[in-house]
Amino acid sequence: MVDHGEGNAQAAATLMERAVDAVFQAGVKNAYTLPLLVWVATAWRQQAEQAHDFTPFARRELLRRASAAAKLAIRESRVCANDLPQALRELGLILAMQGKATRAKIALQRSLLAARKHYARHQYAQTLLAISKLGRELGWPNTRSQAAEAELILAELERRDEGLDDQ
Repeated sequence: MVDHGEGNAQAAATLMERAVDAVFQAGVKNAYTLPLLVWVATAWRQQAEQAHDFTPFARRELLRRASAAAKLAIRESRVCANDLPQALRELGLILAMQGKATRAKIALQRSLLAARKHYARHQYAQTLLAISKLGRELGWPNTRSQAAEAELILAELERRDEGLDDQ
C-alpha cells in the first residue's frame, strides 16, 4: 500500500475494512473478495509502523486491528488459500511488533511453508526478506543467506516478467 499523503493510508484501511464488512454481510466470500482481509491487515500494520505517538495506545490499537484482520484472513484461507502466505507473514510481523518473537518466527515459518506449497515464489521471497530483517534485529542465524535467496528469487521473477513483456 502506498501512502500519498497525511491520513490517506488510514482512510484506505478504514475504507477496506468497511468493504470487508459489507462483503461478509452480503455473504460473498471468494477469491475476489477475500484478499481484502490481508490488505486490511497490511494497512493497519503499516499505520502502526508509522505511528509517532508518545504513548503506546494508538499503536497498540492499530496492531490489534491488524492482528484481527490477519487472523480472519488465515481462518478464511480454507475458502481460498491464495493469500495464506501473505496473511501468515503479516501475522508474524504484527506479533514481532507486539514483542512476541517466538510466535512471530513460527508464523513466518508457516508463511514459507504455505508459499512453497502453493508455488508462490514472490510470497516466499517476501517472507524471506521479512525473516531476514527481523532476524538481524533478533540475532537469528542465516539472515544474510535468506536475504540473498530472496533477492535472487525476486530478480529471477523480474527477468521472467520482463521477458513476457517483450513477447
